Amino acid sequence: MIQTGIGNSKCLVLGGYLVLDHSNTALVLSLSPRVQCTGTLTNESFNNIIHVETLPHKLSFDLKPSDWKNPQEFLGKYERFILSSFHVFFSTFPLPKNQLFLSIVGDSQFYTENGKTGLGSSSATTVSIIQCLFKLLQPTLADLDTLVFKYAAVSHSLAQGNVGSCFDISCSVWGSQIFRRPSPNFISIEKINEQWDNEHISYQLPNHLHCLLLSTPFGGSSTANLVRSFNAKAQEDPELYEELKNSVISAAEILKNGIPEEIRKSFAVVKKKLRELSIKWEIDVLPTPVYEIASKVEEIDGVITSIIPGAGGYDSIAVITQRPTIDFSELGLTVIASSC
Repeated sequence: MIQTGIGNSKCLVLGGYLVLDHSNTALVLSLSPRVQCTGTLTNESFNNIIHVETLPHKLSFDLKPSDWKNPQEFLGKYERFILSSFHVFFSTFPLPKNQLFLSIVGDSQFYTENGKTGLGSSSATTVSIIQCLFKLLQPTLADLDTLVFKYAAVSHSLAQGNVGSCFDISCSVWGSQIFRRPSPNFISIEKINEQWDNEHISYQLPNHLHCLLLSTPFGGSSTANLVRSFNAKAQEDPELYEELKNSVISAAEILKNGIPEEIRKSFAVVKKKLRELSIKWEIDVLPTPVYEIASKVEEIDGVITSIIPGAGGYDSIAVITQRPTIDFSELGLTVIASSC
Protein backbone atom coordinates (compact mmCIF):
# COMPACT_ATOMS: atom_id res chain seq x y z
CA MET A 1 0.00 0.00 0.00
CA ILE A 2 1.28 3.48 -0.95
CA GLN A 3 0.01 6.89 0.18
CA THR A 4 1.30 10.44 -0.25
CA GLY A 5 1.15 13.50 1.98
CA ILE A 6 1.70 17.02 0.60
CA GLY A 7 2.80 20.12 2.51
CA ASN A 8 2.38 23.55 0.87
CA SER A 9 4.86 26.40 1.19
CA LYS A 10 3.62 29.72 2.57
CA CYS A 11 3.97 33.47 2.36
CA LEU A 12 2.49 35.62 5.14
CA VAL A 13 1.68 38.70 3.07
CA LEU A 14 -0.18 40.78 5.64
CA GLY A 15 -0.41 40.37 9.40
CA GLY A 16 3.09 39.45 10.52
CA TYR A 17 3.37 39.80 14.32
CA LEU A 18 -0.33 40.74 14.50
CA VAL A 19 -1.17 37.10 13.83
CA LEU A 20 0.20 36.15 17.25
CA ASP A 21 -2.91 37.71 18.85
CA HIS A 22 -6.04 35.54 18.53
CA SER A 23 -8.17 38.67 18.00
CA ASN A 24 -6.37 39.42 14.71
CA THR A 25 -6.35 37.70 11.34
CA ALA A 26 -3.65 37.46 8.68
CA LEU A 27 -3.47 36.89 4.93
CA VAL A 28 -1.26 33.95 4.03
CA LEU A 29 -0.76 32.70 0.48
CA SER A 30 0.27 29.23 -0.63
CA LEU A 31 3.19 29.33 -3.06
CA SER A 32 4.46 26.85 -5.63
CA PRO A 33 7.07 24.75 -3.75
CA ARG A 34 5.89 21.57 -2.01
CA VAL A 35 7.20 18.86 0.29
CA GLN A 36 5.97 15.37 -0.52
CA CYS A 37 6.09 12.39 1.83
CA THR A 38 5.39 9.02 0.24
CA GLY A 39 4.71 6.13 2.58
CA THR A 40 4.83 2.45 1.73
CA LEU A 41 3.44 -0.27 3.99
CA THR A 42 4.77 -3.73 3.10
CA ASN A 43 3.57 -7.21 4.00
CA GLU A 44 6.85 -7.99 5.76
CA SER A 45 7.31 -8.05 9.52
CA PHE A 46 8.03 -4.63 10.97
CA ASN A 47 9.83 -5.01 14.30
CA ASN A 48 9.03 -1.40 15.33
CA ILE A 49 11.41 0.30 12.88
CA ILE A 50 10.50 3.04 10.39
CA HIS A 51 12.80 3.50 7.41
CA VAL A 52 13.18 7.13 6.29
CA GLU A 53 14.88 8.60 3.22
CA THR A 54 14.98 12.32 2.42
CA LEU A 55 15.88 14.62 -0.46
CA PRO A 56 17.55 17.03 -1.04
CA HIS A 57 19.18 16.39 2.36
CA LYS A 58 20.21 12.92 1.17
CA LEU A 59 19.62 11.42 4.60
CA SER A 60 18.72 7.81 5.24
CA PHE A 61 18.07 6.24 8.62
CA ASP A 62 16.08 3.64 10.51
CA LEU A 63 14.08 4.88 13.51
CA LYS A 64 12.65 3.01 16.46
CA PRO A 65 10.23 4.22 19.18
CA SER A 66 13.02 5.11 21.62
CA ASP A 67 14.40 7.56 19.01
CA TRP A 68 11.27 9.70 19.06
CA LYS A 69 10.55 9.41 22.78
CA ASN A 70 12.28 12.77 23.45
CA PRO A 71 12.64 14.39 19.98
CA GLN A 72 13.49 17.85 21.33
CA GLU A 73 16.79 16.43 22.64
CA PHE A 74 17.92 15.51 19.10
CA LEU A 75 20.58 17.91 17.83
CA GLY A 76 19.77 17.80 14.11
CA LYS A 77 17.04 20.36 13.37
CA TYR A 78 15.64 18.63 10.28
CA GLU A 79 15.58 15.24 11.97
CA ARG A 80 13.85 16.79 15.00
CA PHE A 81 10.78 17.69 12.93
CA ILE A 82 10.56 14.11 11.65
CA LEU A 83 10.94 12.62 15.13
CA SER A 84 8.42 15.04 16.65
CA SER A 85 5.87 14.01 14.03
CA PHE A 86 6.31 10.35 14.99
CA HIS A 87 6.23 11.20 18.70
CA VAL A 88 2.87 12.99 18.48
CA PHE A 89 1.20 10.63 15.99
CA PHE A 90 2.20 7.41 17.72
CA SER A 91 1.31 8.77 21.15
CA THR A 92 -2.30 8.33 20.02
CA PHE A 93 -2.25 5.66 17.33
CA PRO A 94 -0.57 2.23 17.40
CA LEU A 95 2.55 1.41 15.44
CA PRO A 96 1.89 -0.65 12.31
CA LYS A 97 2.73 -4.34 12.40
CA ASN A 98 4.27 -4.24 8.92
CA GLN A 99 7.37 -2.48 7.63
CA LEU A 100 6.90 1.22 6.96
CA PHE A 101 9.07 3.16 4.50
CA LEU A 102 8.83 6.95 4.20
CA SER A 103 10.42 9.00 1.43
CA ILE A 104 10.41 12.78 2.03
CA VAL A 105 11.21 15.01 -0.96
CA GLY A 106 11.19 18.81 -0.82
CA ASP A 107 11.31 21.10 -3.84
CA SER A 108 14.72 22.72 -4.27
CA GLN A 109 13.34 26.27 -3.76
CA PHE A 110 13.07 25.60 -0.03
CA TYR A 111 16.81 25.23 0.28
CA THR A 112 19.11 27.99 -1.01
CA GLU A 113 22.80 28.75 -0.57
CA ASN A 114 21.89 32.17 0.85
CA GLY A 115 20.15 30.71 3.89
CA LYS A 116 16.51 31.06 4.95
CA THR A 117 13.84 31.76 2.35
CA GLY A 118 10.85 31.97 4.68
CA LEU A 119 8.90 29.43 2.59
CA GLY A 120 8.26 27.20 5.60
CA SER A 121 10.15 24.00 4.85
CA SER A 122 9.76 22.71 8.41
CA SER A 123 5.98 23.19 8.50
CA ALA A 124 5.56 21.71 5.01
CA THR A 125 7.72 18.72 5.99
CA THR A 126 5.75 18.17 9.20
CA VAL A 127 2.38 18.37 7.44
CA SER A 128 3.49 16.01 4.65
CA ILE A 129 4.57 13.38 7.21
CA ILE A 130 1.46 13.65 9.40
CA GLN A 131 -0.87 13.61 6.39
CA CYS A 132 0.90 10.58 4.93
CA LEU A 133 0.69 8.69 8.24
CA PHE A 134 -3.04 9.41 8.56
CA LYS A 135 -3.80 8.36 4.99
CA LEU A 136 -1.73 5.22 5.31
CA LEU A 137 -2.57 4.08 8.85
CA GLN A 138 -5.88 5.79 9.77
CA PRO A 139 -7.62 6.35 6.42
CA THR A 140 -11.22 6.03 7.67
CA LEU A 141 -11.17 8.89 10.19
CA ALA A 142 -13.51 11.81 9.51
CA ASP A 143 -12.37 15.42 8.96
CA LEU A 144 -8.85 14.33 8.12
CA ASP A 145 -7.54 17.84 7.30
CA THR A 146 -8.46 19.13 10.77
CA LEU A 147 -6.70 16.17 12.38
CA VAL A 148 -3.64 16.76 10.22
CA PHE A 149 -3.59 20.42 11.25
CA LYS A 150 -3.83 19.64 14.96
CA TYR A 151 -1.24 16.87 15.00
CA ALA A 152 1.13 18.87 12.79
CA ALA A 153 0.69 22.00 14.94
CA VAL A 154 1.60 20.09 18.10
CA SER A 155 4.48 18.29 16.37
CA HIS A 156 5.92 21.50 14.92
CA SER A 157 5.70 23.33 18.24
CA LEU A 158 7.41 20.43 19.99
CA ALA A 159 10.27 20.43 17.47
CA GLN A 160 10.70 24.20 17.69
CA GLY A 161 10.57 24.28 21.45
CA ASN A 162 7.87 26.97 21.49
CA VAL A 163 4.23 27.45 20.50
CA GLY A 164 3.84 29.54 17.37
CA SER A 165 0.74 30.97 15.73
CA CYS A 166 0.49 27.91 13.38
CA PHE A 167 -0.30 30.04 10.30
CA ASP A 168 2.38 28.13 8.39
CA ILE A 169 0.85 24.77 9.37
CA SER A 170 -2.64 25.96 8.40
CA CYS A 171 -1.46 27.17 5.00
CA SER A 172 0.46 23.95 4.48
CA VAL A 173 -2.75 21.98 5.04
CA TRP A 174 -5.46 24.16 3.42
CA GLY A 175 -3.60 26.54 1.09
CA SER A 176 -4.17 30.30 0.73
CA GLN A 177 -6.42 31.71 3.43
CA ILE A 178 -7.43 34.35 5.91
CA PHE A 179 -6.11 32.85 9.13
CA ARG A 180 -6.88 33.22 12.83
CA ARG A 181 -4.59 31.39 15.19
CA PRO A 182 -5.72 28.81 17.77
CA SER A 183 -5.37 29.93 21.37
CA PRO A 184 -1.98 28.69 22.64
CA ASN A 185 -3.50 26.58 25.42
CA PHE A 186 -5.01 24.22 22.83
CA ILE A 187 -1.71 23.29 21.21
CA SER A 188 -0.81 20.18 23.19
CA ILE A 189 -1.19 16.43 22.91
CA GLU A 190 -3.58 16.48 25.88
CA LYS A 191 -6.05 18.77 24.06
CA ILE A 192 -5.64 17.45 20.57
CA ASN A 193 -9.16 15.95 20.51
CA GLU A 194 -10.89 19.10 21.79
CA GLN A 195 -12.59 21.71 19.60
CA TRP A 196 -9.93 24.33 18.78
CA ASP A 197 -10.76 27.98 18.05
CA ASN A 198 -8.59 28.56 14.96
CA GLU A 199 -10.16 29.79 11.71
CA HIS A 200 -9.19 29.48 8.06
CA ILE A 201 -11.19 31.10 5.27
CA SER A 202 -10.16 30.10 1.76
CA TYR A 203 -8.63 33.01 -0.18
CA GLN A 204 -7.65 33.65 -3.77
CA LEU A 205 -5.96 36.70 -5.24
CA PRO A 206 -7.97 38.47 -7.95
CA ASN A 207 -7.36 36.65 -11.24
CA HIS A 208 -5.21 39.41 -12.73
CA LEU A 209 -2.84 39.53 -9.74
CA HIS A 210 0.09 37.31 -8.79
CA CYS A 211 2.45 37.01 -5.83
CA LEU A 212 6.14 36.34 -6.41
CA LEU A 213 8.69 35.68 -3.67
CA LEU A 214 12.21 37.02 -4.20
CA SER A 215 15.28 35.83 -2.34
CA THR A 216 17.54 38.49 -0.85
CA PRO A 217 21.36 38.34 -0.77
CA PHE A 218 21.48 38.91 3.00
CA GLY A 219 21.21 35.39 4.43
CA GLY A 220 18.00 35.55 6.48
CA SER A 221 17.03 36.55 10.03
CA SER A 222 16.12 34.84 13.29
CA THR A 223 12.32 34.95 13.48
CA ALA A 224 12.34 34.06 17.19
CA ASN A 225 14.60 37.01 18.05
CA LEU A 226 12.55 39.43 15.95
CA VAL A 227 9.27 38.31 17.54
CA ARG A 228 10.70 38.56 21.04
CA SER A 229 11.91 42.13 20.43
CA PHE A 230 8.72 43.18 18.66
CA ASN A 231 6.43 41.95 21.43
CA ALA A 232 8.42 43.78 24.09
CA LYS A 233 8.38 47.07 22.17
CA ALA A 234 4.70 46.75 21.21
CA GLN A 235 3.74 46.71 24.87
CA GLU A 236 5.70 49.91 25.41
CA ASP A 237 4.25 51.64 22.32
CA PRO A 238 0.66 50.42 21.81
CA GLU A 239 -0.21 53.47 19.68
CA LEU A 240 2.23 52.55 16.89
CA TYR A 241 1.13 48.92 17.14
CA GLU A 242 -2.50 49.95 16.56
CA GLU A 243 -1.47 52.13 13.62
CA LEU A 244 0.28 49.15 12.03
CA LYS A 245 -2.75 46.95 12.71
CA ASN A 246 -5.16 49.42 11.09
CA SER A 247 -2.93 49.82 8.03
CA VAL A 248 -2.81 46.03 7.57
CA ILE A 249 -6.59 45.67 7.87
CA SER A 250 -7.07 48.40 5.25
CA ALA A 251 -4.50 46.90 2.85
CA ALA A 252 -6.11 43.46 3.08
CA GLU A 253 -9.51 44.88 2.15
CA ILE A 254 -8.10 46.90 -0.73
CA LEU A 255 -6.14 43.92 -2.09
CA LYS A 256 -9.43 42.02 -2.53
CA ASN A 257 -10.72 44.78 -4.83
CA GLY A 258 -7.76 44.29 -7.16
CA ILE A 259 -7.30 47.96 -8.18
CA PRO A 260 -3.52 48.38 -8.71
CA GLU A 261 -3.12 52.02 -7.72
CA GLU A 262 -5.16 51.60 -4.54
CA ILE A 263 -3.16 48.47 -3.66
CA ARG A 264 0.11 50.32 -4.14
CA LYS A 265 -1.00 53.18 -1.89
CA SER A 266 -2.33 50.94 0.89
CA PHE A 267 0.78 48.73 0.94
CA ALA A 268 2.93 51.86 1.02
CA VAL A 269 1.23 52.83 4.27
CA VAL A 270 1.98 49.39 5.76
CA LYS A 271 5.63 49.64 4.72
CA LYS A 272 5.81 53.16 6.17
CA LYS A 273 4.63 51.84 9.55
CA LEU A 274 7.02 48.88 9.41
CA ARG A 275 9.88 51.22 8.58
CA GLU A 276 8.85 53.62 11.35
CA LEU A 277 8.80 50.94 14.03
CA SER A 278 12.05 49.45 12.72
CA ILE A 279 13.77 52.78 13.38
CA LYS A 280 11.91 53.80 16.53
CA TRP A 281 12.04 50.37 18.18
CA GLU A 282 15.50 49.53 16.80
CA ILE A 283 14.35 46.22 15.32
CA ASP A 284 15.23 44.94 11.84
CA VAL A 285 11.65 44.24 10.77
CA LEU A 286 12.19 46.31 7.62
CA PRO A 287 15.96 46.94 7.53
CA THR A 288 17.40 49.73 5.39
CA PRO A 289 19.08 47.46 2.77
CA VAL A 290 15.87 45.46 2.25
CA TYR A 291 13.75 48.61 2.13
CA GLU A 292 16.02 50.11 -0.54
CA ILE A 293 15.91 46.98 -2.72
CA ALA A 294 12.13 46.69 -2.30
CA SER A 295 11.75 50.30 -3.46
CA LYS A 296 13.77 49.54 -6.61
CA VAL A 297 11.71 46.40 -7.23
CA GLU A 298 8.55 48.55 -7.39
CA GLU A 299 10.02 50.53 -10.30
CA ILE A 300 10.07 47.45 -12.56
CA ASP A 301 7.29 47.23 -15.14
CA GLY A 302 4.48 44.92 -14.08
CA VAL A 303 5.13 45.27 -10.34
CA ILE A 304 2.30 46.81 -8.31
CA THR A 305 3.84 46.74 -4.86
CA SER A 306 6.20 44.89 -2.55
CA ILE A 307 6.02 43.82 1.08
CA ILE A 308 8.32 42.14 3.56
CA PRO A 309 6.49 38.89 4.40
CA GLY A 310 6.08 37.24 7.77
CA ALA A 311 8.27 38.64 10.51
CA GLY A 312 10.26 40.66 7.99
CA GLY A 313 14.01 40.90 8.40
CA TYR A 314 16.39 39.76 5.68
CA ASP A 315 14.68 36.55 4.48
CA SER A 316 12.82 37.59 1.34
CA ILE A 317 10.66 40.15 -0.47
CA ALA A 318 7.11 39.43 -1.64
CA VAL A 319 5.86 41.20 -4.75
CA ILE A 320 2.31 41.68 -6.01
CA THR A 321 2.39 41.83 -9.81
CA GLN A 322 0.17 42.06 -12.86
CA ARG A 323 2.14 39.37 -14.69
CA PRO A 324 2.92 35.78 -13.66
CA THR A 325 6.59 36.11 -14.62
CA ILE A 326 8.92 39.11 -14.31
CA ASP A 327 12.71 39.33 -14.70
CA PHE A 328 14.42 40.86 -11.64
CA SER A 329 17.97 40.00 -12.72
CA GLU A 330 18.90 43.67 -13.22
CA LEU A 331 18.67 43.98 -9.43
CA GLY A 332 20.45 40.70 -8.84
CA LEU A 333 17.27 39.12 -7.45
CA THR A 334 15.76 35.72 -8.21
CA VAL A 335 12.15 34.54 -8.06
CA ILE A 336 12.08 31.46 -5.84
CA ALA A 337 8.32 30.89 -5.67
CA SER A 338 5.01 32.12 -7.04
CA SER A 339 1.36 32.01 -6.01
CA CYS A 340 -0.61 28.95 -7.09
